[in-house]
Amino acid sequence: MGIPSMKEIVRLISRSPNLEEIFLIELKLHTPNIFDIIANGCSNIKVLDMCVGGDHNIESIIPIFTQCQQLESISLRLNIKNKNYINKSMGILAKSIPKNLNNLILMISIEIGDLEAFFSQFDGLLKVVGFKMFDYVESDDLYNLNIEIQKYAERKLVNYRIVSSNRCDQFYIEFDI
Repeated sequence: MGIPSMKEIVRLISRSPNLEEIFLIELKLHTPNIFDIIANGCSNIKVLDMCVGGDHNIESIIPIFTQCQQLESISLRLNIKNKNYINKSMGILAKSIPKNLNNLILMISIEIGDLEAFFSQFDGLLKVVGFKMFDYVESDDLYNLNIEIQKYAERKLVNYRIVSSNRCDQFYIEFDI
């Protein structure tokens, strides 16, 4: 038995209302409305880890957040269409995150200002936030990001640390909750 076709994967997802975990890491899904399909077909999803092909607007993730209220962990690797709109979108995204979410890993190319926009609007509490930067990050940039995260951590009364992955463009913010 080989790897199922894209059409078969989409069909299975859309007809699995009790599905709690989706892991599609090695397979890039090239389905423009995949987030709507998951949101409408898998409202009980708790863990979503996938690589999505094609270009998407960051707001296309929001249906998953609004319709999948049991979501605890989401890890997405995707290309964003309109990079100039990411900053505003991060604020919208921050306001849509379900209360149960602990891990938010968005491997999309963003800038420090985009994360600042996210943390200035986010009122929930996450254990881990992962992100990918556009370019190599200078220590001054991390210092500036640190200031915004510090404000958020003080508001939430938590400690945090910024951890760099093996790659110089991927980072994780870990909160002690």
